Amino acid sequence: MVVEDAPVGVAAAIAAGMGSIGIGSPSRVGAANIVLPNLSGVHLTELQTKLDQTLKV
Repeated sequence: MVVEDAPVGVAAAIAAGMGSIGIGSPSRVGAANIVLPNLSGVHLTELQTKLDQTLKV
């Protein structure tokens, strides 16, 4: 799992075959598997569950 706020970081995660969580606006990090505006109130276990569902692991 990669958590990124930069488009280049999201692209690198995808190129490496990793699940990506983009933090910021969809126009900036929309290529990520999951996009969130910020991490306020988010827990790691919730992120992992959402990413697993998105990737169907």
